[in-house]
Amino acid sequence: MNTIKINDTTVEVDGVTYTREAKQTGRVAKGGVYKFVTINGVVITTSDNRSKEDDYRYLTGNYFHTKEEAVAAEERTKAIGRVTHAINELNDGWAADWSDAFQCKYHLYYDHNDKFFEWGATYSSQEDCILPQMRGKEIASKIIKDHAADLALDLPFTSSK
Repeated sequence: MNTIKINDTTVEVDGVTYTREAKQTGRVAKGGVYKFVTINGVVITTSDNRSKEDDYRYLTGNYFHTKEEAVAAEERTKAIGRVTHAINELNDGWAADWSDAFQCKYHLYYDHNDKFFEWGATYSSQEDCILPQMRGKEIASKIIKDHAADLALDLPFTSSK
């Protein structure tokens, strides 16, 4: 079982602390250095020479000023993948039909005032959520119960690793 503590500035998951930090934005000067994460999960430091690769990394968000930002982004990406796969498996082929105003669709959110994950339901208004919609509140509740640590990593925090 994962131990999770969330407050306004940190999330702690099984002893690893993630701190809320504003990601540095913008590109480094031409020839300056930045970090990116390879497909193998390795953080690499390289120079921004405005190559196609540099442009692609910048535009897709795989462009970081610090190693900590890169590690946190990699952990967040893996967490989102684990939760997405779990939702898709539990949905068993179901997909939200936004043209069906009578089909109930469930989504997850984090309540920052009460400090917990919860599910919400909608019929025709699409929430801004990176995770897939779910076909039932039972699935949403199971995802919260089984994947709370991964959901916590989806919040905007930087790893202390």
